This record gives sequence, structure tokens and C-alpha cells, in this order.
Amino acid sequence: MKKIFLLLIALLPSLTAVSRPSGKAVSTAAYAVISEFDRCNGVEVIRMGPFAMTIARCVLNMSSDPDSRQTLELVKGIRRISVFSYEDCATALQNRISKRVNDVLGDYEPLMEVRDGDDTVRMFGSVDENTGDISDFVLHISDGMIVCFSGRLPMEAVSRLIAEAE
Repeated sequence: MKKIFLLLIALLPSLTAVSRPSGKAVSTAAYAVISEFDRCNGVEVIRMGPFAMTIARCVLNMSSDPDSRQTLELVKGIRRISVFSYEDCATALQNRISKRVNDVLGDYEPLMEVRDGDDTVRMFGSVDENTGDISDFVLHISDGMIVCFSGRLPMEAVSRLIAEAE
């Protein structure tokens, strides 16, 4: 799974050339699914709203660690993050949630899809044609997880991170 995320990050800059913004933000559709199932048994939800994101940015800003500085550059435009995991719920509920997720996300064209064995990670979002930044994006991991980011991921920071990782 780690390989998939590294590959996603490495390929993000190429998305700006082939993607177009859509009308309704994909994160809005994903948040609707999260709200629909967030009280079910076996479902885990972590939400970081604007206040928590501000605190996280302040903590990162106070750090002198270079990795914290890179992380700050990546998250400075993110307003909220939600992580929705349904991999530990009953099989019938997993199937129902997976169908709903696929129905909702099926209305959007993925920016990228990566397969590694049985795992598939699909990334959805809108790309700003002027800056190339990705906004309001969603990662859907086939084994039962959705990660929603509301805000803006600056491609300049992603490119720097990739260059330093190589």
C-alpha cells in the first residue's frame, strides 16, 4: 500500500495537464456518504475541522524540523480532513457502503487510479487551470477507506517534496 501512495504523490504534477474542474466538488459527495453511514457499527470516522487544522498548522509552524516545514507547505491550504474507514464492519454493511461510494464517485472522473494486486486507490478532485493546484479531493481505497480533503493542495509544494524524496 505504501508503494501506491508514493506513486500517487509522484504522479500528481502530471494531473494538472489532463484534468478539468467539475461543477460540484467531489468532496461534497463523499461527505454525504460519510454522513449517511458514520453511526453504523464497525465504521470509524476521524474529522479535523478548520479549528483543528489551524492548531495543526500552528504546531507545524513552531517546529524547526525540516519535515514539519514540508508538511506545513502541503497542508496550509487544507481547511478540513475526514477519514472514513469501513473495513471492519459486517460484510453486508461493507457491501452496502461500497455500492453507495461507487455510485456517488461514479459520477466523477478519477484524476488517477493505481492498482497493486487486489488494492485499488482512486483519486478524485478539481484542478485549478491557472495554478495547477488540486482542490477538494478524495482518495478512495478499495479495501474500505475514504479520505476527504477540503481546501487546496499546492502543486509547487508537492513538486518540492517529490524532488527532495528522489
